[in-house]
Amino acid sequence: MAHIRSSRHHRLARLATAMLAALFLVVLGGVRAEADDGHQYQVAFTDIGIYPRVAPSMDAERAGDVLADGSWVSIACELEGTPTSNGYQTSTVWERLTDGTYLPNAFTDTHVDGYTPGIPTCDASTPGAAPAEPSTESPVTYEGTPIPNSGSVAYALYDHYLWEDGSPVVVDFSYFADNEALMAWAEMLPVGDYGTYSGANGATDLYWALGAFSVTRTSEHCYAIKDHYDFRPDKLTNAPFFVFWGYQISGASEFEVRSSGCVS
Repeated sequence: MAHIRSSRHHRLARLATAMLAALFLVVLGGVRAEADDGHQYQVAFTDIGIYPRVAPSMDAERAGDVLADGSWVSIACELEGTPTSNGYQTSTVWERLTDGTYLPNAFTDTHVDGYTPGIPTCDASTPGAAPAEPSTESPVTYEGTPIPNSGSVAYALYDHYLWEDGSPVVVDFSYFADNEALMAWAEMLPVGDYGTYSGANGATDLYWALGAFSVTRTSEHCYAIKDHYDFRPDKLTNAPFFVFWGYQISGASEFEVRSSGCVS
């Protein structure tokens, strides 16, 4: 009987140990076991992802690839940087990652406000101080007749409509990037989203070139422009130009307009 009681005691002890271990893992939550090269936490609260920076400031140059919410990062130490808000709180604490890049604490789920217990404060001897190489974003590539940003793009597109065979054109992206109102509007688009922008008024070359057109934010700093050049009378905005649509009887052709590029 003593042997049976002893075996039962050991089984109960093992069960209790397993339950405590499971409880510990639940409490631990989003924190991974510490690796030799840093403290593991997750990116959070960005909604659209965030690029690490080469210095503790959102105005600093980007480094590496975009990190989506839920991505694990390895933190070497914490330090003061520029104030950054995640929409709920503002923090001046930044995380230096083990690869030498930086993320704001506001977008790192460390479960505390301010400095994180167990993570050292950065100093000159902290590993991971060398900045990583900045990433490069690439715009979408389109094929077509190039339309330079010189003279009147509106006239160049109209000339293409009258005399060419309907082949697509690619407008130099600087034509759009130079338009401050357009870019201010485009910067409000989430990455991966798109919207329709209107050239606003008849006093601009952009209005006469395209009127309204589609803008897609393909990455943090890159955009793609799309439009179908036509004067179809079924579009209310084309009503004043009905006669131009009639030119298709004598050979004018509708065509696709494309452009893409990145801004700093």
